Amino acid sequence: MLSYNITYNTLDINNKKIEYRAWNTKDEKNYLIAIEDTKEEDITDDLIYDILIKPCLKNPDIVLTPDEQKYLMIEIRKKSLGSTFPMRYNCNKCGTLNDIEIRLDDVISFKEQSFKEIIIQDQDNDITLKVLFNEPKTNNLIKKIQEAKTNTEKNYIDFLIHIQEININNETHKDFSFEELDNFISTLPTYVFDELLNSFLNSKSKLSINNYESKCLICNEENIIKIEEIPNFLWV
Repeated sequence: MLSYNITYNTLDINNKKIEYRAWNTKDEKNYLIAIEDTKEEDITDDLIYDILIKPCLKNPDIVLTPDEQKYLMIEIRKKSLGSTFPMRYNCNKCGTLNDIEIRLDDVISFKEQSFKEIIIQDQDNDITLKVLFNEPKTNNLIKKIQEAKTNTEKNYIDFLIHIQEININNETHKDFSFEELDNFISTLPTYVFDELLNSFLNSKSKLSINNYESKCLICNEENIIKIEEIPNFLWV
Protein backbone atom coordinates (compact mmCIF):
# COMPACT_ATOMS: atom_id res chain seq x y z
CA MET A 1 0.00 0.00 0.00
CA LEU A 2 1.31 3.43 -0.94
CA SER A 3 1.84 5.69 2.07
CA TYR A 4 3.62 8.93 2.88
CA ASN A 5 4.68 9.33 6.50
CA ILE A 6 3.88 12.84 7.72
CA THR A 7 5.85 14.61 10.45
CA TYR A 8 3.95 16.72 12.97
CA ASN A 9 5.52 19.84 14.45
CA THR A 10 4.87 21.18 17.94
CA LEU A 11 3.99 24.76 18.82
CA ASP A 12 3.38 26.07 22.34
CA ILE A 13 0.97 29.01 22.53
CA ASN A 14 -0.38 30.28 25.85
CA ASN A 15 0.34 26.94 27.56
CA LYS A 16 -1.36 25.02 24.75
CA LYS A 17 0.59 22.28 23.01
CA ILE A 18 -0.41 22.30 19.35
CA GLU A 19 0.74 19.53 17.01
CA TYR A 20 0.41 20.43 13.34
CA ARG A 21 1.58 19.32 9.91
CA ALA A 22 2.46 21.25 6.77
CA TRP A 23 -0.16 21.71 4.05
CA ASN A 24 -0.54 18.87 1.58
CA THR A 25 -1.85 18.69 -1.98
CA LYS A 26 -5.43 18.13 -0.80
CA ASP A 27 -5.32 21.26 1.36
CA GLU A 28 -4.06 23.34 -1.57
CA LYS A 29 -6.75 21.93 -3.88
CA ASN A 30 -9.54 22.55 -1.34
CA TYR A 31 -8.35 26.13 -0.85
CA LEU A 32 -8.13 26.87 -4.59
CA ILE A 33 -11.60 25.40 -5.19
CA ALA A 34 -13.03 27.42 -2.29
CA ILE A 35 -11.70 30.77 -3.50
CA GLU A 36 -12.80 29.99 -7.05
CA ASP A 37 -16.35 29.17 -6.00
CA THR A 38 -16.74 31.82 -3.27
CA LYS A 39 -17.19 35.57 -3.48
CA GLU A 40 -14.29 37.47 -1.93
CA GLU A 41 -16.50 39.01 0.79
CA ASP A 42 -17.66 35.49 1.77
CA ILE A 43 -14.13 34.15 2.38
CA THR A 44 -14.27 34.42 6.18
CA ASP A 45 -11.71 33.58 8.86
CA ASP A 46 -13.99 30.68 9.80
CA LEU A 47 -13.79 29.28 6.24
CA ILE A 48 -9.99 29.63 6.12
CA TYR A 49 -9.71 27.89 9.50
CA ASP A 50 -11.81 24.93 8.33
CA ILE A 51 -9.82 24.54 5.11
CA LEU A 52 -6.23 25.40 6.00
CA ILE A 53 -5.80 25.00 9.76
CA LYS A 54 -8.19 22.44 11.21
CA PRO A 55 -7.20 19.59 8.83
CA CYS A 56 -3.53 20.08 9.82
CA LEU A 57 -4.10 19.54 13.55
CA LYS A 58 -3.70 16.31 15.48
CA ASN A 59 -6.37 17.65 17.81
CA PRO A 60 -8.82 19.50 15.53
CA ASP A 61 -11.10 20.34 18.48
CA ILE A 62 -8.52 22.42 20.35
CA VAL A 63 -9.88 25.85 21.32
CA LEU A 64 -7.89 28.68 19.70
CA THR A 65 -8.56 32.40 19.80
CA PRO A 66 -8.52 34.36 16.50
CA ASP A 67 -4.98 35.67 17.11
CA GLU A 68 -3.76 32.19 18.06
CA GLN A 69 -5.27 30.88 14.82
CA LYS A 70 -3.46 33.57 12.79
CA TYR A 71 -0.15 32.82 14.50
CA LEU A 72 -0.57 29.08 13.88
CA MET A 73 -1.44 29.80 10.23
CA ILE A 74 1.86 31.66 9.87
CA GLU A 75 3.80 28.75 11.39
CA ILE A 76 2.06 26.30 9.01
CA ARG A 77 2.88 28.58 6.08
CA LYS A 78 6.56 28.69 7.09
CA LYS A 79 6.71 24.89 7.08
CA SER A 80 4.77 24.60 3.82
CA LEU A 81 5.79 27.46 1.53
CA GLY A 82 8.85 28.91 3.21
CA SER A 83 9.64 31.50 5.85
CA THR A 84 10.08 34.50 3.53
CA PHE A 85 7.95 36.53 1.14
CA PRO A 86 8.80 38.86 -1.78
CA MET A 87 8.33 42.62 -1.56
CA ARG A 88 8.84 45.47 -4.06
CA TYR A 89 9.23 49.12 -3.15
CA ASN A 90 10.46 52.35 -4.69
CA CYS A 91 13.28 54.07 -2.82
CA ASN A 92 12.16 57.30 -1.16
CA LYS A 93 15.38 59.04 -2.25
CA CYS A 94 16.37 57.83 -5.71
CA GLY A 95 13.15 56.15 -6.84
CA THR A 96 14.83 52.84 -7.69
CA LEU A 97 12.51 49.82 -7.71
CA ASN A 98 13.90 47.34 -5.17
CA ASP A 99 13.00 43.63 -5.10
CA ILE A 100 13.70 42.04 -1.72
CA GLU A 101 12.86 38.95 0.33
CA ILE A 102 11.61 39.53 3.88
CA ARG A 103 11.62 36.96 6.67
CA LEU A 104 8.23 36.48 8.30
CA ASP A 105 9.91 36.46 11.71
CA ASP A 106 11.25 39.98 11.03
CA VAL A 107 7.80 41.52 10.65
CA ILE A 108 5.48 39.26 12.67
CA SER A 109 5.33 39.55 16.45
CA PHE A 110 3.09 37.63 18.83
CA LYS A 111 2.48 38.67 22.44
CA GLU A 112 1.21 35.89 24.67
CA GLN A 113 -1.62 36.54 27.08
CA SER A 114 -1.01 37.66 30.66
CA PHE A 115 -4.41 37.44 32.29
CA LYS A 116 -4.85 38.34 35.94
CA GLU A 117 -7.68 39.27 38.26
CA ILE A 118 -8.86 42.85 37.76
CA ILE A 119 -10.07 44.69 40.88
CA ILE A 120 -12.13 47.87 40.58
CA GLN A 121 -13.28 49.97 43.50
CA ASP A 122 -16.50 51.74 42.49
CA GLN A 123 -16.81 54.20 45.35
CA ASP A 124 -19.86 55.94 43.89
CA ASN A 125 -21.89 52.72 44.22
CA ASP A 126 -19.95 51.22 47.13
CA ILE A 127 -19.02 48.15 45.08
CA THR A 128 -15.79 46.18 44.88
CA LEU A 129 -15.78 44.33 41.57
CA LYS A 130 -13.29 41.58 40.80
CA VAL A 131 -13.17 40.00 37.35
CA LEU A 132 -11.07 37.01 36.36
CA PHE A 133 -10.25 36.50 32.68
CA ASN A 134 -9.19 33.21 31.15
CA GLU A 135 -9.30 31.22 27.92
CA PRO A 136 -12.72 30.62 26.29
CA LYS A 137 -13.95 27.11 27.02
CA THR A 138 -15.43 26.11 23.65
CA ASN A 139 -15.02 26.77 19.94
CA ASN A 140 -18.69 27.79 19.83
CA LEU A 141 -17.76 30.86 21.85
CA ILE A 142 -14.89 31.63 19.49
CA LYS A 143 -17.30 31.47 16.56
CA LYS A 144 -19.34 34.29 18.09
CA ILE A 145 -16.36 36.57 17.38
CA GLN A 146 -16.09 35.38 13.78
CA GLU A 147 -19.82 35.96 13.22
CA ALA A 148 -19.64 39.56 14.43
CA LYS A 149 -19.98 42.20 11.70
CA THR A 150 -17.89 45.09 13.08
CA ASN A 151 -14.58 45.40 14.93
CA THR A 152 -16.36 47.03 17.88
CA GLU A 153 -18.68 44.03 18.16
CA LYS A 154 -15.76 41.59 17.76
CA ASN A 155 -13.82 43.26 20.61
CA TYR A 156 -16.87 43.28 22.85
CA ILE A 157 -17.65 39.59 22.29
CA ASP A 158 -13.97 38.70 22.68
CA PHE A 159 -14.05 40.52 26.03
CA LEU A 160 -17.20 38.69 27.18
CA ILE A 161 -16.13 35.16 26.31
CA HIS A 162 -12.88 35.56 28.27
CA ILE A 163 -14.67 36.38 31.54
CA GLN A 164 -14.53 33.29 33.75
CA GLU A 165 -15.47 34.61 37.16
CA ILE A 166 -17.04 37.73 38.69
CA ASN A 167 -16.92 38.69 42.35
CA ILE A 168 -19.22 41.47 43.57
CA ASN A 169 -18.60 42.53 47.17
CA ASN A 170 -17.19 39.07 48.01
CA GLU A 171 -20.00 37.18 46.29
CA THR A 172 -18.54 34.97 43.55
CA HIS A 173 -20.36 34.08 40.31
CA LYS A 174 -19.08 31.46 37.85
CA ASP A 175 -22.05 29.71 36.26
CA PHE A 176 -23.57 32.28 33.95
CA SER A 177 -24.67 32.11 30.35
CA PHE A 178 -23.36 34.37 27.61
CA GLU A 179 -26.68 36.22 27.60
CA GLU A 180 -26.67 36.70 31.40
CA LEU A 181 -23.13 38.03 31.25
CA ASP A 182 -24.01 40.38 28.39
CA ASN A 183 -26.96 41.76 30.38
CA PHE A 184 -24.81 42.25 33.47
CA ILE A 185 -22.01 44.06 31.61
CA SER A 186 -24.62 46.31 29.97
CA THR A 187 -25.62 47.65 33.40
CA LEU A 188 -22.09 48.68 34.43
CA PRO A 189 -21.22 52.38 34.62
CA THR A 190 -19.12 53.34 31.60
CA TYR A 191 -16.08 54.17 33.74
CA VAL A 192 -16.12 50.65 35.20
CA PHE A 193 -16.61 48.98 31.79
CA ASP A 194 -13.88 51.05 30.13
CA GLU A 195 -11.37 50.12 32.83
CA LEU A 196 -12.26 46.43 32.52
CA LEU A 197 -12.10 46.45 28.71
CA ASN A 198 -8.75 48.27 28.60
CA SER A 199 -7.26 45.86 31.15
CA PHE A 200 -8.44 42.92 29.06
CA LEU A 201 -7.12 44.33 25.77
CA ASN A 202 -3.72 44.99 27.36
CA SER A 203 -3.44 41.45 28.69
CA LYS A 204 -4.80 39.34 25.80
CA SER A 205 -2.76 37.66 23.07
CA LYS A 206 -1.98 39.92 20.15
CA LEU A 207 -0.47 39.28 16.73
CA SER A 208 1.07 42.30 15.00
CA ILE A 209 2.56 43.01 11.58
CA ASN A 210 5.42 45.48 11.98
CA ASN A 211 7.15 47.89 9.60
CA TYR A 212 10.36 46.76 7.90
CA GLU A 213 13.54 48.74 7.30
CA SER A 214 15.46 48.18 4.07
CA LYS A 215 18.47 49.87 2.46
CA CYS A 216 18.10 50.80 -1.20
CA LEU A 217 20.30 48.58 -3.36
CA ILE A 218 21.51 51.61 -5.33
CA CYS A 219 21.87 54.60 -2.96
CA ASN A 220 21.85 52.87 0.48
CA GLU A 221 18.99 55.08 1.69
CA GLU A 222 17.11 53.57 4.67
CA ASN A 223 13.48 53.00 3.68
CA ILE A 224 10.70 52.14 6.11
CA ILE A 225 8.23 49.78 4.47
CA LYS A 226 4.75 49.73 5.95
CA ILE A 227 3.30 46.22 5.66
CA GLU A 228 -0.45 45.93 6.15
CA GLU A 229 -0.73 42.35 4.89
CA ILE A 230 1.73 39.70 3.73
CA PRO A 231 1.89 39.46 -0.10
CA ASN A 232 2.08 36.02 -1.71
CA PHE A 233 1.16 34.43 1.60
CA LEU A 234 -0.64 31.51 -0.05
CA TRP A 235 -0.61 29.99 -3.54
CA VAL A 236 -2.50 32.83 -5.25
